[in-house]
Amino acid sequence: MGRPHNNKNVTLAVQEAVIQGIQMRLKRKDLALQFNLAKSSITGIFQRYELRQGVVIRKSPGRPRKTNHLTDRNIVRTSRMNPRLSAGEVAALVDGPMTPVPHVRIVRRRLAESGLSGRRPAKKPFINAKN
Repeated sequence: MGRPHNNKNVTLAVQEAVIQGIQMRLKRKDLALQFNLAKSSITGIFQRYELRQGVVIRKSPGRPRKTNHLTDRNIVRTSRMNPRLSAGEVAALVDGPMTPVPHVRIVRRRLAESGLSGRRPAKKPFINAKN
């Protein structure tokens, strides 16, 4: 069955089901096994429910991304079309009328997220049928 999960990524439906189970006087241990959560996660879900008078999914913290998904897609497409371009050259090509020019570090991060390595391919001589 695997390790129990923590309560950071528990969906709204599962949280509501846990609350209903506790209100029906089911044991927290049984609920933990049923939903593959740690017992402390079950307790935390119920404590937050009592504190806020309801189940709330809050937006995760963190700085918002500077680029949107279209810009990210253009970064990856530009790099795949010409893999010999550096991140700075990709950043210069990607800028559009509605989006600001992404920083070189952002371009590197987006390429790494898409699985493209941070290196240029080796230049090799062209091999034709004769040689």
